[in-house]
Amino acid sequence: MTPGEVVLLEEFVAVLEPGDKRLHTSCVQCETALAEGDAIIECPRCHRLHHVRCWKNRGGCAAYGCPQTAKAVKGEKPSGDGPPPPLDRRWFFAGGVIIAVLIAAVLLWPQAPDPAMGRQRIAFMTEAGGAEQAALLRLQEQFNEHHPELYLDLQLLPYGGMEIKLVVSMGAGEAPDILGLRRERMQALADQGALHNLGTDEEPAWGMPYPGRPDWKLCIFVEPEDLQRTKEVLDFLLENLSATDNADRPRYNHEPVLQSQTKAMGPG
Repeated sequence: MTPGEVVLLEEFVAVLEPGDKRLHTSCVQCETALAEGDAIIECPRCHRLHHVRCWKNRGGCAAYGCPQTAKAVKGEKPSGDGPPPPLDRRWFFAGGVIIAVLIAAVLLWPQAPDPAMGRQRIAFMTEAGGAEQAALLRLQEQFNEHHPELYLDLQLLPYGGMEIKLVVSMGAGEAPDILGLRRERMQALADQGALHNLGTDEEPAWGMPYPGRPDWKLCIFVEPEDLQRTKEVLDFLLENLSATDNADRPRYNHEPVLQSQTKAMGPG
């Protein structure tokens, strides 16, 4: 030891237990009272008390003029002090296996069959009651049976249910190609530029009369993916939807009549 060298004494960790005379004294570093269960270090030189974390953060004794610096902390390591123990490698292996199984399940899980079976899909959205829905589903089956290149995707909603569904579909970029709309709703969409003009610039027509529904129109959404094919499906609907027996059941002809162009259209 050279002259003037400070000999560092070893410090020890203690955990305050009930009845310890050091309870409720203050940590010299943070000046907060020491409580039961606190891990503390008593400076081996000046005997001032510190929380273990305060001793380590300070690098030794915080008492003014005390030369004791942290040397080695001995004794039982307090809970939560220091980094957590390393995880067993088996946990990493098990986690990797679980992730691999989940990825394989997603990739290999059988997908629902595509009803269109690769055909070009033309979507028709409208509102209908129970008996109407059954008749429209039969009409869809009839169309799809006779058209190997097109698939009529029928999207049926209860009366009053189209407003939200249409907004969601438009927002998702999945708006239907053909719409069955009440006249006032058709006009509102036309004013927003959301419908295809079936007439001329001089005499625009935003929809064709919906057979059997006096105040309804069959409309084409603006810029469908294939306008010509969409018009063909519209022709089919105009030819095969007819006047209803009652307010809840549309009739239709049994033989499809498919026209290459939309019939002459009057003003919407």
